[in-house]
Amino acid sequence: MRSYTRLSWLLGAALLMLAPPADASKRKVSRDSAVRSGPGAFNKKVGTVRTGMTVDEVETKGSWLKIKLPAEGEKQGPSEGWIAAGILQGEGSGRAKRGLRGLRGAKPLIHVEKSVVVTATKGAFSSKFAEKRGLDADAIALLDKVAFSGEDYDRFIRSLDEQSDRGEQAVQYLGKLAETGTLDVELEQSIGRAVASRLVSQGVVKGGDLYEYVNLVAARVGSHSPRDDLHYRVFVLKTSKIGAYATPGGFIFITKGLIAQMEDESELAAILGHEIGHIVRLHGLSSYKRAAVQKRADDAFAMLDEAVVETGGKVETIEDLENLADSYYEKVQQGASREHEKEADIFGTVFAYAAGYDADALARLFQRLHDANHKSYGTKDEDKTHLPLDKRVKFLRDFVKQADMEDGEQKKGRFRSNAR
Repeated sequence: MRSYTRLSWLLGAALLMLAPPADASKRKVSRDSAVRSGPGAFNKKVGTVRTGMTVDEVETKGSWLKIKLPAEGEKQGPSEGWIAAGILQGEGSGRAKRGLRGLRGAKPLIHVEKSVVVTATKGAFSSKFAEKRGLDADAIALLDKVAFSGEDYDRFIRSLDEQSDRGEQAVQYLGKLAETGTLDVELEQSIGRAVASRLVSQGVVKGGDLYEYVNLVAARVGSHSPRDDLHYRVFVLKTSKIGAYATPGGFIFITKGLIAQMEDESELAAILGHEIGHIVRLHGLSSYKRAAVQKRADDAFAMLDEAVVETGGKVETIEDLENLADSYYEKVQQGASREHEKEADIFGTVFAYAAGYDADALARLFQRLHDANHKSYGTKDEDKTHLPLDKRVKFLRDFVKQADMEDGEQKKGRFRSNAR
């Protein structure tokens, strides 16, 4: 009898081991995110998943999962779509490899009245914002332009080795950073697009090899960020000035003058990674709530302080939101705080390295700018936003050495053929 009981127990245990868990295909969403028409953030948005929602996995491709859309999504269009694994909780979500702990369960970044969120996200806030300021409609239309196809992207990344240990090795250093606040994903996109509409109206390269190229590099680097589900769009400003800017929602601007100072693709990747770092950490917006509590002298160089003082730290009307976007535009070109710039330097190095690029790229570019005495990029101690370039070079090289990062791809030939 004892032998029969033992045999039954063993058979039952074996069946349990063979049978898949009842919820093996179900995962919980850790933060709001877009649902795409294909496996990649550059694909068309077809829906949205919200924090806490449970989704059913249908298919896996790389770090992207096809899911069944919630019932409300089915009424509007497709019944299935793709999301990045990094936004999901549980084993297999990719969070340990890709994410910052602060992006999960973080508190709201700023207080925005619900009525303002609804009006801004459903009432085409960014379009009305641009129209009221008389901005170039044709230029603004570029913000929605698709720079490349999925086939283009697949061809582009074939020459960049996929080494997961590079990402794990680098990202472990980012878990020590302070918690990142959150912002409604639709509102983030609306604010960012409003600011981007002013930047793009300054004059950008419209199409061509350079436009496609910088967007391919950004897509590759962005796929190794905690916001790997975000579609990073890059625009090249037609100016010889040296600079790069980022707005919430994934819009990045880089000047022809800065590209002219680069020697290879890894340097471009690192600069784009730096700007992606600003987006991931919501720099600029992150000082909004803090400044409402206490106004400090050094905060005068952080983005949005003026808007905070005017609104009392809250966004209660659409006019408040417009003032916030206008202030962001003015401040983004002046630079963030030294703390934010230092943080973004680390991010730029980490994301580019994880994507397969040379870890010394950003330091190498900064050293070249320092040697050429480009004052506009922060070369003096009295500059309150950026560290002097020589100090940034030392800081980055110390970080790379500590992280034991190896050499990576530079892609000089591909850079010259597309960016020159």
